[in-house]
Amino acid sequence: MARAQRCLVLGIDAGATKTEAVVVSVGKKQIRTVARVRGGPASFNVFPVGELCERLSAVVLKAAQKARLGRGSFAAVCIGMAGIDTHQDKKEARAALRSYFADQFPPRLIVVNDVVIALHSGTEYGYGIAVIAGTGSHVYAVSKKGKGVHVGGLGHMLADEGSAYWIALAGLRAAVRAEDGRGRETALVPLFKKTFRVKHMRDISPLIYHRDIKKSDIAALAVVVSEAAEGGDVCAYEILHSAARELALGTLAAAKKARLLQGACDIVCTGGVFSNPLVWKWYRRFVQRGLPDARIRKSARPVQGAVRLALKEIV
Repeated sequence: MARAQRCLVLGIDAGATKTEAVVVSVGKKQIRTVARVRGGPASFNVFPVGELCERLSAVVLKAAQKARLGRGSFAAVCIGMAGIDTHQDKKEARAALRSYFADQFPPRLIVVNDVVIALHSGTEYGYGIAVIAGTGSHVYAVSKKGKGVHVGGLGHMLADEGSAYWIALAGLRAAVRAEDGRGRETALVPLFKKTFRVKHMRDISPLIYHRDIKKSDIAALAVVVSEAAEGGDVCAYEILHSAARELALGTLAAAKKARLLQGACDIVCTGGVFSNPLVWKWYRRFVQRGLPDARIRKSARPVQGAVRLALKEIV
């Protein structure tokens, strides 16, 4: 469409840990960021639709105020949201959002899984692989012909290997086994006791099962495993090594499905797990064995992928 005057485009990255929104102003000669705000988690498979919309509303309102939107609506909106795993998820989420934000969201509303915007935040080629390893994990690849494929990303009960939740749970189980005498000794035992302020690992049970503990709360315990590994603990070291291997297996599986095993392609990685230097080192090593020409990079701001997809709707 012709851009006769300034219009505002909104990109949102809604994850299981936090939500980030960016508003860009599109004029005749330039595109510039006019608002960048953050909010709490807004994952589709964690919160009921009503609460999900309320959580997003707080972020959208803050972004609109900062961008001085007034009573108008955004020209285009793209939301990348954790938990949008099926076509039905996307349909349901889009319908709810269009209804709730009727006055602010335009017909040009894109709703996708957050792994999709992660890919677009790190490559401009239109194809490649995105890997999320945060509270959960997910791999997404787009072939050179534009076909998208997903690997994993089905939550902690089905497939989120290598995620912070997966790492934390493996650490907790190893600590319980160690104190029971069923597993090797590990520094994870005293570290988890200190974290939970308990005398015995068994005392953690009511804290895990009988309190309002969220998936993100468990995932946050992955830092305990990292701390133990940095201190030389073999058990923690092996958990992180396994996490890197699982993430690499997902990446290579996605590359095979998208026929990206040959030639150069971008692999865009995001999520707190990749901030661990051991995981990052091992992950790259595993992937490069199968994809020697791949360009592996981190994306600090997946929300920029949402902005790019929204901009395509008005250009």
